[in-house]
Amino acid sequence: MKEISEAELEANFEDYVERCEEGEVFIIKCLDGRQVAMVPADEYADVLPKPLDKDADSCDDVWD
Repeated sequence: MKEISEAELEANFEDYVERCEEGEVFIIKCLDGRQVAMVPADEYADVLPKPLDKDADSCDDVWD
């Protein structure tokens, strides 16, 4: 896991997205002091929100 700055991510966004899609994980240090993880979506699909069904009345309708 590599730590990068928000500015570095913005400057090389496409490169980091591609690397993340290939399996790398990044910790991003935001300008406001927060830290967030950039993770490959396919490896975490079971914990990510599901797309909202066009016929759903609310987000509650899409959770199993």
